[in-house]
Parts: sequence; structure tokens; C-alpha cells
Amino acid sequence: MKIRNILIIILLLALVLRVYGLGDQSIWIDEGFSSYATKNIIEKGIPLMDSGREYNSYSAFHYPLAAFAITFGFSDVVLRFYSVIFGLLMIYLAFILGKEFFGSNRIGLFAAIIIAFSIWEIGWSRQIRSYQQLQFFFFLSLLFMKRLFDKPNFKYALLFLVSSYITILTHPFGYSLIGIFIIMFLFYLIFERKKFISRIKQLLVEKNISKTSKILLSIITFGLLAFLLFISANLFLKLNPNGLNYATKYFLFLKSDYRMLFYLGIIGFFLSLQNYKKTLFITLAFIIPYIFITNYVYLIQFRYLFLLFPVLTLFTSVIIDRILELKTKRFNLILQIILLGIIFLTIFSSGFVLIPEKTVFLERETPQPNFKGAYEFILENDSNNSTLIAANTVPAILYYKNPDFWLRYSLTGKPINYTSDVYTGSPAIINLNNITSINSSYYLVIDQLGMNRINPEVREYINNNLSLEWSDASNYWSKIWVFKNT
Repeated sequence: MKIRNILIIILLLALVLRVYGLGDQSIWIDEGFSSYATKNIIEKGIPLMDSGREYNSYSAFHYPLAAFAITFGFSDVVLRFYSVIFGLLMIYLAFILGKEFFGSNRIGLFAAIIIAFSIWEIGWSRQIRSYQQLQFFFFLSLLFMKRLFDKPNFKYALLFLVSSYITILTHPFGYSLIGIFIIMFLFYLIFERKKFISRIKQLLVEKNISKTSKILLSIITFGLLAFLLFISANLFLKLNPNGLNYATKYFLFLKSDYRMLFYLGIIGFFLSLQNYKKTLFITLAFIIPYIFITNYVYLIQFRYLFLLFPVLTLFTSVIIDRILELKTKRFNLILQIILLGIIFLTIFSSGFVLIPEKTVFLERETPQPNFKGAYEFILENDSNNSTLIAANTVPAILYYKNPDFWLRYSLTGKPINYTSDVYTGSPAIINLNNITSINSSYYLVIDQLGMNRINPEVREYINNNLSLEWSDASNYWSKIWVFKNT
């Protein structure tokens, strides 16, 4: 069977895994932010929230998402399908990366298969968040960067700059491309100096660029490099102002949750060193963002490592390819079958799915409460338009209405002093007096994260004085309750 036909089958199966029951699962906290920002862009032209503040993050994700929603309608399914598209594109890109960086269609095909059936990839392909788009444009930028260094021309320079710019505007992790670019530029300048410089000179001669234009181009190039060095120094080389270092915790997450890919990836890395130049690109695509994530991001969120997952799949695919290259004597054929069987069984026994699932859970400690179910319950049972108190206000406004009160807590764990919600503008319930002074009938919706972080006196009051009307608990961090005063 032709490679093209195999890829089509993989993509079709991957599509089914990603769209099955796409709208069934409730949006969770972070999805709500992106959905709300998109809704406001559609209605107001900018992500201006009811509080009067703008949600300016991830603009290269939210504005195209808004255009997509305007075209196909605003719903959880439509907004999630936008990420599905990038999930499918990432599968095809994985094939191209294997072919381009390791010179093997088989390596690319194995990487595409792993990504197609990975529950991690499937999960983030079903979310109204920027991570799937980020992953695609990050590795697309890496591909254009590699082509630019191997064969300098204006087409690849433009493609690299555009894709990198989109990556950075999709998520700040895109800035790690700057570090990769600088290191690879120095590598080519030091170890392949003559060839690299001659290619650039040849490019300038072939394009018949005038002497003045060459001088101007040189000034722009070195000015850009100086700017990139300045940004890189600020991002990667300066002392960590917060003294953060979560490298060990993230390392242990990969080692425990993706054990097989982790160990196979390390072995695949060493097997790939025979072509050290191309291996360096892929290795830096892991190391530089890893340094950024573990040292410069205040919160530990294991989903940040999702960006790096294709690196593990590529190096793991190298192992599978090397096994298939063993001589085809009877003993070696049996050995091939045994080794490949062990690898595939181990890989697909944890973290991979072949049967579509309506409910897909992300990393541990990622809260995915059933907000949809909570507000459906209130809509069915509240005939008096009762007052609404919500710990997470955005899901409330998307599924029900703007809350009358915000049950204040800090999403980041840092101390806050807000007297109203930054998203909806709802006044905050900060202490016991605030909640006991509410005289009207009300429903209160709170999830596990909120319950853990609200004022302890308020928490005790809720548990001891309010009536529990509804609850849901798919796992610890996804617990959610609906209370009512009596």
C-alpha cells in the first residue's frame, strides 16, 4: 500500500477519535476563557469582557477562531473543531518531520501513527485552547528553520518568519524558537562556515541584489540578530527572578505518565547522533522550551509539556525503524516481531486509544468539572430566577447567565485583592459577612479548585449551612457541587 493511502487512513481514523462526542463534555475553566474571548470578539470586535478589561492573550488563536465561529456558528463543537483541524495537520506534519530530519518515510509514518492515537494529542485536539495550534506552528517553524539553514533563500526566510510570528502570537512559548535559531545560526557559522557563507553569497549574487541593497540587508540581518540576542538573554540567560526550577517535577511527570516513550526517546536520541546536525534541531526543540517552562513559568502545569510531545514520538520512531532494518534471517525476523510487539503493546497499553471516547481527560491535576451539567440542573429546577453565586464566572455566563456574585479565589494561588471578578465584573464574596448578608434565594456553584482556595470561613459556612442539590465527580480535581440556601 502506498504511503499516501496509509496516511489517509490514519488521518480518517484520527478524525473519528477527535470528533466523536465532541460537544458532549463540558467546557472547563481554561476553555471557558478562550470561548468567552472569542464570543466577545464576535460581538464587539475585540476581546473586551463584561468587566471592562480585554483578554489580550493568544491573539493569533482567538481572532482566527472567532472568524471560524462566524462562518460555522458559535458552539462548543465548532470552537473545538478548530483545534481538531490543527490536530490532523500535526499528524501530517509529524510524517514530514520524520522524513525531513531523519531521511525516512517509515520514521515519519510511525511518528504520525503515535500522534494519531495518543490520548494526549486527541485530548488537546478537542479543547478550545491554543496548545494544539501552538504545537503545529512551533514544529512548522522548526521545519522552515532547518530548510533555511540548509538552503538559504528568501522563500524559506519568509516562511520561517511568518510561521514563527504566528507561533509567538499563539502562545509565549513560541519565543523559545529564538533560542533555537540563535544556537543553530552559531552552529552553522562555526562548523559549516565556508559552506554556509558561500550559500548566502550565492543567493545574493543569483538575485542580482545591488551593493546598496546588500549593505542594507546586512544591517537589517545583524540588527535582527542583535535584537534576537537581546530577547534571548532576557528570556533564557538572565538569573531567574523568582528562583523557580520545576525541572525535576516535569521530568518525573514524563517518566511516570509516558514511561515507554520517555525511555525509547532517549535511546532513539543516541541512535540518531550519527546525523548530529539534524538531531540537534529536534533536540533543541525539546531542551529550549523545557528550560523556558521549568524556569520561567510560575505555575506547574503538566499540559505545558504537550508542546514537546512530538520530539518523543520522533525519537521513539527511530527505534522502531532501526528494528525493522535488522537483517531478515529467520532468527532476526522473530526478534523483530517480538521487539516490535513489546514496544507497541507497551505504548498502546497506556496513554493511547483505538476506540472513540466521548469523555477525554487531560493530564492529572488539570481540572475538568462538569459546568454544563451544573447549570443544566439549575435551569431545570430554578423557576424563580434565583441569585447566582459562582466560583468560576466564565462557564456561568456561557452556560447560564452573568453571576450576581463571584466567590473569590485565586486561580494561580498567588494573593489577590480584587473586589470584583476580572472577567464578568461580578462583585466578590470575600469573607463570611459577604455571604451571610445575602438575603435572597440563591444557587452557589463551586468546583474542587475553588473549594480548596476560598476563604476557610466561607467554605465552612457553605458545607454546614447550605443544601447540596447536585454534584458530579469524574476525578478529584473535577469535582463540582451546586448548593442552595434554604
